[in-house]
Amino acid sequence: MHEFASVQEAIRRIRKMQPVPKRVKIRLGKMRGSAKGFEEMFREHSRYTDIENIELEVENIPVEIKCSCGLEGMVRIMDHAHFVRCPKCGQVADILRGNELDIEAIK
Repeated sequence: MHEFASVQEAIRRIRKMQPVPKRVKIRLGKMRGSAKGFEEMFREHSRYTDIENIELEVENIPVEIKCSCGLEGMVRIMDHAHFVRCPKCGQVADILRGNELDIEAIK
């Protein structure tokens, strides 16, 4: 259910945009959830609001880590992870990419 918090944040940000856009591109880090789950939940939560008919383009951003053991790069994660363990040494790694929630109005 990580998408829930991300959807609520996206709705809040979109409604603050002036004028409210008809189309938006959302860059969603894989740590925050799947593009499909996000879009489905967005549709449900924006129903009967002023942004109900907004067009979404959701791009999932893969997770990239850096670990103190020297490993750096993209890693696969299970859905809904709060942290990432290094596949090489097992330590909790720093997340370089994959936790984004970027929203851009498309003209």
